[in-house]
Amino acid sequence: MLDRVSMAAFLLLSASCLAQQQNAQQTAEAPHLSLRTAPQFLVRIALSHVTLGGATHTCVIIYPDQTFHLEKSKKTSPSAPAKVTYVAEGILTRDEQIQTASIVGDPELEKLDSAAGARKSMTFEKSVDVVYASIPRSSVHVQDLSIVSVDDERLGPAASSLTKLVETIDSRKPLETKNARHDDCHEPNSARPLQK
Repeated sequence: MLDRVSMAAFLLLSASCLAQQQNAQQTAEAPHLSLRTAPQFLVRIALSHVTLGGATHTCVIIYPDQTFHLEKSKKTSPSAPAKVTYVAEGILTRDEQIQTASIVGDPELEKLDSAAGARKSMTFEKSVDVVYASIPRSSVHVQDLSIVSVDDERLGPAASSLTKLVETIDSRKPLETKNARHDDCHEPNSARPLQK
């Protein structure tokens, strides 16, 4: 009788160990749900300066691994297609990482009305400056902002942290990246929001 009890205990223990091994293998293969749905970028910012004679456009997208993709393009006339003039990719400096974290964590920026810039009149005499930003706020929501300045009007404090980050990265003149994609710093497809 003792041998049967010992054998049954051994079989139960073996089955339990086998089940734990299989569970551990399944866990290793499929990452936790929060990891699978984490946003694939931290922030995307684009600055456009439009005049009657053409436009310049600078954009940057920053990824969770603290790398960036920077593009510059130019239009020589309103009807001309935009021509990419510069593309660079690299790693953020410590100062740029701090700036990025302050943008993502800024409660005032998070409160901004996403459609406010779209409702603003776009008639101008000299120029229009526009700051666009996309900031993931959860695994299913990306906040899209557009802040517009017509002629000599100031962009306002909300735009200053966004423009400063792009200008900081651009001012250090990162080396141009040969064969880099030219896609206007588009967000990764899988990070597109399910709702806005």
